[in-house]
Amino acid sequence: SKGLPNEEDIGRVFTEIMHRLDADLNHFKGYNDLIIELCPAYAKKWIISLWVSKKYEKIADFIYLRAYFTGKALPAKEALKLISETIPDRASGKDVYRMLSTIGDSAIIDWMQDKVNYPLGDWVNLFLESQPTKEQVFSWLEGDIIYQETVCLALKNLSKESELLKTYTKEEKMKLFILLLGVNHNCLFKKDKEEIIRAIRLIIKKFFIE
Repeated sequence: SKGLPNEEDIGRVFTEIMHRLDADLNHFKGYNDLIIELCPAYAKKWIISLWVSKKYEKIADFIYLRAYFTGKALPAKEALKLISETIPDRASGKDVYRMLSTIGDSAIIDWMQDKVNYPLGDWVNLFLESQPTKEQVFSWLEGDIIYQETVCLALKNLSKESELLKTYTKEEKMKLFILLLGVNHNCLFKKDKEEIIRAIRLIIKKFFIE
């Protein structure tokens, strides 16, 4: 339509950004944001090239920046495949969150299930921001204590407007309630039980009272 940039204009913008980036790598992050916003088709090719080229590897925090833009520019499962292959098996939640937080897809939850470790903070944030399905919530609540704790701390942070909160049927809420009672019982034997028990109370309040 009239007034919108055509393919030729977008190509010129992309070329100019590349010239400026080559001249000053300090603007790597800012220019990549611009590429993704203005030139999405070019951005996908550009991001994929970052996984084979060594051109920008000397940039500070390059692996995190590359992961950030990969999550923003590529389809979720494609981005997860590229990024996850570079994450060590015992990576901290902080490092994993920095690598995967821009993807926002439930496929991350299945990937991270055998990776999650203490402290849980960033794993909790990643779980919640990855749009967990109800099936995943139930599965984790039926799993080992570390999975149960992750889900409880994540669900505690759900907003009233959360789509996940809205979609539970009466039967699913009852299943959730029963599973939470089981987690509550398991946590009674843990030294740091207070935080999880408080989380369970908040979840029950969100799902059954508010």
